Amino acid sequence: MLKANNLCVTLGGKPVLENFSFFCEDVGCTALMGASGIGKTTFLRVLAGLIRPDSGEIESTFTRVSVKFQEPRLFDWLTVKQNVAAVLSGEEADSIAEKWLSAVGLEKHLHKYPHELSGGMAQRVALARALAYGGDLLLLDEPFSAVDEATKAPLLELIRAYAQSHAVILVTHSKEEAELLGAKIVQL
Repeated sequence: MLKANNLCVTLGGKPVLENFSFFCEDVGCTALMGASGIGKTTFLRVLAGLIRPDSGEIESTFTRVSVKFQEPRLFDWLTVKQNVAAVLSGEEADSIAEKWLSAVGLEKHLHKYPHELSGGMAQRVALARALAYGGDLLLLDEPFSAVDEATKAPLLELIRAYAQSHAVILVTHSKEEAELLGAKIVQL
C-alpha cells in the first residue's frame, strides 16, 4: 500500500505538485495521466526517493522500488545482457537477465551494445532491467515510447501479468495503453 498526502514539490522556484494526494494497493496497475509538465514524472521521482517533497507525507509498505525511467539510461560500455545483469547479484544474474530479455523479445540481441540498438530496443532493455530487479513497486515512466505497435502488445501483456502480483505505477499519455493494462487512471 502506498499513500501520499498533500505532497508539495517545487523545482527551480516553480510549484510542480501542490497538495497532491494519491493511493494505490499492494497489487494492480495505476496510470498517471495529464498534460506534459503537470508533475507526473516528478511524482515518480518522489516515490523513487530521488526528490524530497517540500511538504506532505508518504506512507508505504513497499520495501523494494524498481524504476524504468523515461529515457533508457543504459551503460554504453556494457552489452544488453550485462546492462540487465548490472542490477542483479549472485550466480543467477546472467540467467535472470536472459529470462527478462527473452520476455521483452530481445533474446537474439544479448551481446549487442546500446549504440547497436534502435530506440525501441533500448527501451525494452531498460524495461527488462526494471523487471529483473524485481521490486514490489514498479515505477514506469512512459515505458512504451519509441516501441512500435506490433512490439507493444506483448509488452502490455507482460506488464499486465506482472501487476497481478505487484504494484505498478506508470506514466502514460495513452488512455488505450492504460485500459489495455486494466489500470486505474489518475488524472493529474
